[in-house]
Amino acid sequence: MHKLKFLVLAAASVLVCAPAYADERIALLIGTSSTAARASIGNQILRLADRLEEAGFTVIRAQDPTPAETELVLSRFAQRVEGAERALILASGRFATTGRATWLVPPGADTTSVAGLVSRGISVDLLLDLAARVPGGAVVGLDASSRMVSSNAGVRSGLGRDGLRIPQGVTVITGAPGQVADFMLDELMRPGAVLADRRRLTRRSVRISGYLGQGAFLPAAPASRRDREEIYWDVVTDIGTLDAMIAYLDAYPDGRFAVQATARIVELRTASERVARDEEAALSLTRAERQDVQRDLTLLGFDTRGIDGIFGRGTRSALSAWQTDNGYPPTGFLTRQQLTAMRAAAKAEGERAAEEEQRQDASFWRQIGRGSDESGLRAYLRRYPDGLYADVAKERLAAIEADRRDQLEAVERDVWDQTQSADSIEGYRSYLQTYPRGLFADEARARVQALEQADQNPAVIEKARAEENQLGLPAVTFLLVEQRLNALGLQPGPVDGRLTDESREAIRKYQRSRDLPVTGYLSRGTVVRLVSEAAR
Repeated sequence: MHKLKFLVLAAASVLVCAPAYADERIALLIGTSSTAARASIGNQILRLADRLEEAGFTVIRAQDPTPAETELVLSRFAQRVEGAERALILASGRFATTGRATWLVPPGADTTSVAGLVSRGISVDLLLDLAARVPGGAVVGLDASSRMVSSNAGVRSGLGRDGLRIPQGVTVITGAPGQVADFMLDELMRPGAVLADRRRLTRRSVRISGYLGQGAFLPAAPASRRDREEIYWDVVTDIGTLDAMIAYLDAYPDGRFAVQATARIVELRTASERVARDEEAALSLTRAERQDVQRDLTLLGFDTRGIDGIFGRGTRSALSAWQTDNGYPPTGFLTRQQLTAMRAAAKAEGERAAEEEQRQDASFWRQIGRGSDESGLRAYLRRYPDGLYADVAKERLAAIEADRRDQLEAVERDVWDQTQSADSIEGYRSYLQTYPRGLFADEARARVQALEQADQNPAVIEKARAEENQLGLPAVTFLLVEQRLNALGLQPGPVDGRLTDESREAIRKYQRSRDLPVTGYLSRGTVVRLVSEAAR
């Protein structure tokens, strides 16, 4: 506000000395912004409009125009630009591109589709074509905001990687947020400034493309310039504010008092930063609260380079960008007012994002037929594990899996019934190979063992009994055998040195597991194997 008042006073103080420029000069200034950033962009356009009108331009302005307002201002500009000596266009705000075409995006425009951009966006190609009607005397500035737009695979934020289609005789200035308008105020509107002098570009983060003529955009100032500058500086020093000093440098970047103005700006900004630092320190933010600030900035489209509760360079840069977009001094330090505003904006953005997520959730559920088949249910849960219909999807999948288990068990029971009907060792072993952990696996193993015992040759059994007797083993050996069998979990019965039926069954299990002749009686090989294993 102080800056605007000062500009009015300064313009009035030099009005009587203003040069007489030609009448055929026309300018079009269009700004689009979010509600929060509207004041910042509007102030830039107002400053440039004042300077242009002082230089004899007819200025057509539009801030956040509706489609109807856009059509009106473009029509007015098109009528006035024909035959003009000089033409200037500044488009400031967010841009979106498909790579081949680029649009200035007004608030509320659908930037997720080309159709949405065509219906609401302002075509940059159209602005360039209008400027081409003043070949050699037209400048187009594209001041792109750092705030991203919602996009998809076909639409991206920014001015596009493939460059702009610049007509012959048109100069295009692009750059960092806010720098294009500042460059126009500092350089382009300086009488006698020549854009072809690239040395001046080191002052600003801008890029000049297209036509670079050797002549000045505005004629050189008359000889009385020094007198007007002295009057201007007197007014500036009387006011003494930061905005006043900046306004002087805007008007006279190479003026006689530029060094003093720059030094005063550094002094005032240092003091301002110190105050801002102290205000943030007074908030006594905890680490968790600092993380909340970083989350809010990230949600609002400003990259803090991590959410760690530490306000480093990335967070300070993001905070400065947010302050600039929302009309605050870009100190990089938070005040309580800014913290409250940021939390409210982040909450609104979070609610909007949540509503959009729910809309997409419901849309995807409809696309998969509302979970009518298993593949659709699994696809939904992969994308939305905690979605609106996650519980329904899980219940339906559980029912499908239960039905599948029932079907598999029914098949297994049929196989078991057939196996029991055959009642053969080969049949039971085939069942166990197919269903090693099946419902009837234990029963199948027991039946195999029983059938194997029944198939033993009585002569072989008698021979094994005789061999055991011939060994003449003492009772302590039987005791050791039972202990070993018991240790192996083969359940030989009471460990008392007397071989019972349970002991014989345990010996058979052991012999079967070691590929020994299965008799249930102790052979020399069986005893040696048991004793050697026990020793190990």
